[in-house]
Amino acid sequence: MSSHKADASEHEAEAIELAMVINEKRKKAFLALLFAGGIIAAEPPLPASAENKVAQTDDVIQHLVHNAAMKPEVRAANLLRLAWLYLTETPIIKVEMQFYNLPADAWFLSNPEKWESSAQGWADLFSTESPQIASVVQTKTNQSQDSKSDSKQRLNLANTAVQQAVTQLDIASGDFAKLNMYFIASKLFKKIGNLEGMKKCNKVLESAVLSCERNKEIDFEQIRAAASVLNLRANELVSIRIQDPTYPWYSPVKQKPFTQKDFEDSERLKLKAANILDRLPNTEHVKRKAHRDLALWYKELGKKDKAEQQKQILFKLVGAKDDNILYPQKGRCGHLVWWETSRRTSAGACGMG
Repeated sequence: MSSHKADASEHEAEAIELAMVINEKRKKAFLALLFAGGIIAAEPPLPASAENKVAQTDDVIQHLVHNAAMKPEVRAANLLRLAWLYLTETPIIKVEMQFYNLPADAWFLSNPEKWESSAQGWADLFSTESPQIASVVQTKTNQSQDSKSDSKQRLNLANTAVQQAVTQLDIASGDFAKLNMYFIASKLFKKIGNLEGMKKCNKVLESAVLSCERNKEIDFEQIRAAASVLNLRANELVSIRIQDPTYPWYSPVKQKPFTQKDFEDSERLKLKAANILDRLPNTEHVKRKAHRDLALWYKELGKKDKAEQQKQILFKLVGAKDDNILYPQKGRCGHLVWWETSRRTSAGACGMG
C-alpha cells in the first residue's frame, strides 16, 4: 500500500516537473494568443505629438469592424481584446495603435485547446480583478473630474467594442471559438455594467448547450464546445483546478472561498459536461480527459470516494488499471503522451534539428 502511495506521489511530482520544463515555445504561443498576448504585449512607442492625445471617437473599432480581410470571428477576437485593454489604465492612444496593422488571419481560432486555455485565463482575470481595472470600472469620490471623464470614456469605448464583437459573433462560424468568445463577452459586459448584453450572451450559451443535449447526432465540435462552456461556468463557482501539464505556464488558481451550494452547482455543471462528452467513442481523448480531470478535481477537494469513482471510469475507457495514466509524459518536441501505463525513460529526439 505504501509502495502504491509512493508511486502516486512520484507521478504527481513528475507531472509538476513536466509542467515546469515543457517546451518554451508553447508558452510563447500562448502569450501570443488573442487575449493574454494583447494584455501583456510591449506598448509601441508614441510620437511626441501623440503622448497627450485622447481618443474621442470609435475610429479604431470601426476600422476592425469594416476590415474586409478578416473573418467575422477574427474581428470579434480583436474587438474583445481591444475592449479589455480599454478597461486598463494604459493610455487610450497606446491601446489603439496596436490594432491598425493586425494580421487578417488568426491560427489559434482553429485550436480548441488553446481557446479553452485562453477563455479560462479570462475567467481567472475576471474573478481576481486587478486594481487598475477597478479604478476604471468604479467611480471613486476622490477622482478628479478629468479622471472621471477618462473612466467614462473608457467604459463607453469598451462597451461599444464588445457590442460590435457580439455582432460579429452572430455571423461567425466555428462553434468552439464562437461560444468561448460569447462567454468572454458576457464577462466583459458584466464588468462594464451592461447587464442586457450579458444576458444576451448567456442566453446564447444556454441555448447552445440545450441544442447539443437535444441533438441525437454526434457532432464532435458541438459536443466539445458545449462541454467547454459548462466547465468554464463550473470553474467560476469553484476556482480550484488541478495543474494541467498541457498548459504549464498556468499555475493552479488560488482557491477563493466557496459555499457548499457553489460546490454542488459546480459539480453539477462538470458532471453535465462529462455526460455530454460520454456520447463520444471511448477512444476520444477529450472524453477520457474529462473523467481524469474530474478524478483529480475531486481529489484536490478531498472527495476521495468520488475521485475513485471517476478514476475507475477512466480505467474502463483506457482499458488499463494503472495510476500512471492519470499523468501524461513528455514526448518529442515537448508534446505530451497520454494514456500509457509504462513510464518513459526518454522523450526521444525531435528530429527537427
